[in-house]
Amino acid sequence: MEARAWWMISVFAAVVLCFLPLTSILGYESSAVMGVVLGIAAMRLTAIELQQLSSRARTLTTQEPLRWWLDRLGPRLLVSVPPGAVLLLNALRVQNCDPLAGVAFWFLIPVVSILVGHALVFVLHRCTGSARWAFRIALAVAAADTIWFAARLVFEPPITGMHLLFGYFAGSIYDEALSVPEPLLWYRLLVVLSSIAMVLAVQWAAKRRTGQPTATALWAVCATTTVAAVIGW
Repeated sequence: MEARAWWMISVFAAVVLCFLPLTSILGYESSAVMGVVLGIAAMRLTAIELQQLSSRARTLTTQEPLRWWLDRLGPRLLVSVPPGAVLLLNALRVQNCDPLAGVAFWFLIPVVSILVGHALVFVLHRCTGSARWAFRIALAVAAADTIWFAARLVFEPPITGMHLLFGYFAGSIYDEALSVPEPLLWYRLLVVLSSIAMVLAVQWAAKRRTGQPTATALWAVCATTTVAAVIGW
């Protein structure tokens, strides 16, 4: 029931955005707002599934966590389809001057936020053993990122910045928000690789704990982490 409610919340949020200035079309602003909504929805939906694991699924998350995470990634990403369709169809009512840029923003912000939320709660669940606490800590991580973002806006002008969920804030340099900025591309790639690296680390730990070969998992963790570090640098 709660899972269905989150789907409804995401669609309702998109419908509301259709009647607000700046967010009425599929673009940067609507993607930023929905990045927060869908990121939190993904966190909660993953937490719900982890709470309701069957004995077989619980064994899978213990022995093959990467497989479980990938199996559930598809359903998580599907959450972005209905609200995205609502905003896209609203172009029939409100003209969208650059629909391709809007689609690009949608994939870079809400879709990536879903992946991040899904990975964060999953990894935290493996660390804490509690889906409830995993969700709470994931929210705390997002809140901490928001505080850090706000602090940088205050103390480090110009007013621009990145965020786990809403992706990018152009601030006073508004025109740059109308096209996909290169820093956003690199930042979201960094976020995706970091999320995958965390899941791969859980996979490596699971294989080590169960006595399975760990070389492949370890190389995958090292490779992903190295690429993420290079991008972050």
